Amino acid sequence: MMRTALVLDADSPAGLEALQSLGRKGLATHAASPDDCLAFRSRRVSRRWKQPISEPTAFLRWLRDLDAEHAYALIVPSTERSLRMLLSLPDDDALVAKAVLAPRASLETALDKWATAELALSCGVPALPTRLLASLSDLAGARSFPVVLKTLRSVVDIDGELTHVPARLARDAEERQRFCELFLPHTPVIEQTYERGHGVGIELLYDRGRRIWHFCHERLHEGTGQEGLGSGSLYRRSAVAPPDLLHYATAMLDRLSWHGVAMVEFLVAPTGESWLMEINPRLWGSVALPIDAGVDFPAGLLLLKEKLGRLSPAAVAVACWATAAAAWAYAVSRPRGGARPGRPAMIIAAASGVLDTFANLAVLLAVRHGSLAVVAVIVALYPGSTVLLARLTLGERLSRSQAAGLGGAAAAVVLLALAS
Repeated sequence: MMRTALVLDADSPAGLEALQSLGRKGLATHAASPDDCLAFRSRRVSRRWKQPISEPTAFLRWLRDLDAEHAYALIVPSTERSLRMLLSLPDDDALVAKAVLAPRASLETALDKWATAELALSCGVPALPTRLLASLSDLAGARSFPVVLKTLRSVVDIDGELTHVPARLARDAEERQRFCELFLPHTPVIEQTYERGHGVGIELLYDRGRRIWHFCHERLHEGTGQEGLGSGSLYRRSAVAPPDLLHYATAMLDRLSWHGVAMVEFLVAPTGESWLMEINPRLWGSVALPIDAGVDFPAGLLLLKEKLGRLSPAAVAVACWATAAAAWAYAVSRPRGGARPGRPAMIIAAASGVLDTFANLAVLLAVRHGSLAVVAVIVALYPGSTVLLARLTLGERLSRSQAAGLGGAAAAVVLLALAS
């Protein structure tokens, strides 16, 4: 029976990328969105649903009925809009498991910018000077400008409608006053010191408190909004994760006993100094970048849901040795019409089994503890070893295109090693 995945908020860039990713993995994909959207036109989408945007009770009733009918293997809340609806569920709820979510308390911390700042302080992670504004009276007192203003959560309930509120740069007290008058009736506001720099995102996949994948991007353009605030990045590239930023991101998510995906974003000044910006506890808008680089986070969620991402080194070793033992038993049993292999052949076969075991263990450890952006590229080059062995042992000749391909692959490995 074909597995089916439901992607919520399919009208978002993250939702569209999740549908494409899971469809390529052979899953039947259902797309849900409050309105008609581009994802509904995708050839990879088999069913389309109108997603309720009302209060959580009606949304969860709709989601449970849909899951009862289709028995989804995975549910992807692509934006904070649907993620907030799921927060009302207990951690042991079946829908939480299918959505591969971190514990509720951890999600609340990540979504709350003030709680995130306090978490950073407790973990020794540098953060910009921040203060909480709960009422207009908190605006009293001189403060240098400009400052960055953010609502406590990125998505705010305004008169029953969930509204995304971008960060705002206030150049003077009057601009700050206007922003606070607009949003303080609905939510507290965070005020931060403004610093120039570019964004660096550490993207991670966690398995119940243990980091298993990471990827890094840096912004090359901060967008078209006010001083690049609130409008998102228009141009990003993959990068080797700076050790200090990877350490900071890991420290915070370890403290939260994280599970699933998260993107921890930092601001890096021209001087190299860095500060925490936020924790994004869901798929992010630029998730296409790691997917195209071989770090498929939507597929990683499926691996976690099906518990395939929890293979231990011992399990890998047992699987490899079991395969080798079966091949050995077949060889020595002298199948009808066949000759028993000679001693040299048996030694080579045994050595191959040992090397295969260690190779699989090395890949597993590299995926868990290294940069998957690098590991995925190197592992994908394994057919090159087959071509080289054929040349060395069988005397097969390489065509010019094959030789050029091997040369390019070797150069890529060297460049990756230097970049690391």
